[in-house]
Amino acid sequence: PFAALAEDVIAVLNAMRLPDTTKVHLCGHDWGGVIAAVVARTHPERWASVTSAAIPPGTVRFVFAAALTGSNS
Repeated sequence: PFAALAEDVIAVLNAMRLPDTTKVHLCGHDWGGVIAAVVARTHPERWASVTSAAIPPGTVRFVFAAALTGSNS
């Protein structure tokens, strides 16, 4: 589910008709913080910065494991 939600974030940016080279600041809270981490890893060229705040306990391990293995689901 995280990969689909990450693609939704990119779809919102594309709907805003921003040039592909525009870098934006992304902030996610709670499970949105996990999505922010996934989308930052899958589309690093789109972000000026990424902030994940108050992510649920235990998800830090998931985010780092996903980053190391290339999994985002």
